[in-house]
Amino acid sequence: MTGMGPELRQVREARGETLEDAAHVLRLDPRHLKALEQGDLAALPEGPFAAGWLRAYRLHLGLSVEADPRIPVRRLDPDRVPLWAVRAVAGGLAVLALLLAGLYALPRNADPVAPPIVVDAAADQHVEVRALVNLPLEVLVDGAVVYHGTLPGGETIDVSGHSRVEVRLAAAQSARVRYNGETIEPQGRQDLPRRLVFIDDVADDN
Repeated sequence: MTGMGPELRQVREARGETLEDAAHVLRLDPRHLKALEQGDLAALPEGPFAAGWLRAYRLHLGLSVEADPRIPVRRLDPDRVPLWAVRAVAGGLAVLALLLAGLYALPRNADPVAPPIVVDAAADQHVEVRALVNLPLEVLVDGAVVYHGTLPGGETIDVSGHSRVEVRLAAAQSARVRYNGETIEPQGRQDLPRRLVFIDDVADDN
């Protein structure tokens, strides 16, 4: 670049243009144009940028570019990391940290927990109803209706409950009822509708 700097500066000053004016038009840093005018290669960034800036500056000043003085390309120093590279790496790490933080904040499926095992106590109320003839019958076990209809003669229904079994008969004489293996003999008239309630091994008939 010997002799290049004075020519650039002289032409610019002859045009009545300041260094800042030229830098504004070329969208370059005034310090880089000043380095070109002074032939200060050390002040120019590494890589091929300076050669392109020199060509653009000469075109702006109306100088020939056919025989441009060549600016040797300064190779990147492997022992020195450029500032832009440091900033790029730092920015990338910051973005990665934000992504990881977002992923960590997302709701995660916990390991499935097996539901507790509930051991159901064995039912201790066992009632057997045998129809001697076609028998209108309703049976409730622990408050829930388990049978409602006519039990054909000769058929038997067996139910088991934990706390309460209720048997509603159209007529006591039309059925045989066993509770926990014992035959139940309802008191009173056998031709009337009866309701037998079994609670905690105690027979209650009405």
